[in-house]
Amino acid sequence: MFYVLEVQHFQKKEAGFFYDGDVHMGYMNKVFRTKKAAANYYDLHNTHMRKLNTFDTWKSDWDPVTRYRYVVRDFDTELCLIPSFEERLNRD
Repeated sequence: MFYVLEVQHFQKKEAGFFYDGDVHMGYMNKVFRTKKAAANYYDLHNTHMRKLNTFDTWKSDWDPVTRYRYVVRDFDTELCLIPSFEERLNRD
């Protein structure tokens, strides 16, 4: 089995928004052989955050700046369009 990181965005109730909670953004363009490898990848690129699997949920905390959260999911041919952390660094 393979794994991917789902990216979620937290939206607060604001003018024009009626939803308060996590919104599925997509899947990161990187596939991992194990859940632990996916979590380690997140940890390596998010040193300002608590480790992804700190509470054995396979979910990161919400980033206070980006409002993103990453969740380890089973890979089942999902379309993975969100750039990996390396791809983002190479764009900047």
